[in-house]
Amino acid sequence: MSAMSSSSPLLFQGTLLGQQGSAIPNAKIQLWQTDFNGNYLHPDSGSSTMSDFQYFGTDTTDTNGKFDFLTYRPGAYSNRPVHFHFMVWVEDTQTLVTQFYFTDDPLSSSVPDMLRLDVTEVDNSLYSYGSYVNGTIVIDGASSFETTDGDESLLDLTPEQSLGPFYPVIDFFSMDNDLTAVDDEVLIAKDDSAMPTESDVAYIPTSSPVETAPVDEDTASGSQESTQPTANAEEEIFAQLANEETVDSQELGPVETKEEEEGAGNFDSSSSQRRCVASTAIGFALLNIPIASLK
Repeated sequence: MSAMSSSSPLLFQGTLLGQQGSAIPNAKIQLWQTDFNGNYLHPDSGSSTMSDFQYFGTDTTDTNGKFDFLTYRPGAYSNRPVHFHFMVWVEDTQTLVTQFYFTDDPLSSSVPDMLRLDVTEVDNSLYSYGSYVNGTIVIDGASSFETTDGDESLLDLTPEQSLGPFYPVIDFFSMDNDLTAVDDEVLIAKDDSAMPTESDVAYIPTSSPVETAPVDEDTASGSQESTQPTANAEEEIFAQLANEETVDSQELGPVETKEEEEGAGNFDSSSSQRRCVASTAIGFALLNIPIASLK
């Protein structure tokens, strides 16, 4: 199976606006998609996945409502037009679920024009990508970001689209907006057995796979007593958490990009750097990993 990196990346440049055209800052934009074989990273996808592709990510809009993702063009599946999935969160509230398509895909001819993207090719010897698209998302942001007196002409709202069956089963708010690079230290489960189910505790990617998470030697040598969970393990864990400091998140720096050319945008991952956060305390207890060792 060919690697995703054998094709040129695509830059998605987006803008989030209210109906009066005002930029909406500090919103979370989530994207998920297929690889070029048309497969999702999802236990119900039933297909093999690519080890060099992130499949989903999150960016935060800047003061001008701008966001972007460095990714690859998705692949087709089930005779559907090629598409990206997007979910918009404003002030921690899910505001919109939609999809974007491509105008050069004949299967997208019946899709609303607002959701069709024109692809612009660029010289990939000058850029970290070979093409880019520009998409605008318009939501009803009047309640928080705009003042309405009833006289303004309003922009058309971006149409709602189906969530689909392959929304990621892991929390990916901490995943960054560069889908072309997967850090080996970020746990991204690649098969059904590693994926959490609805009955599992909340799952958050960790800085290394939980089954091989390192234990601080000084802490480990201080006691040889078993830390297997007891009948009151949950109460003990929460009591310990109350006396422990918050585990710091590890941040990775932005991806370097190439020089800007007229008409083409620059990819900026600094607004949504990859954060590797700790998994649940119960998970650490099951693995005999003291919380203090993760400081």
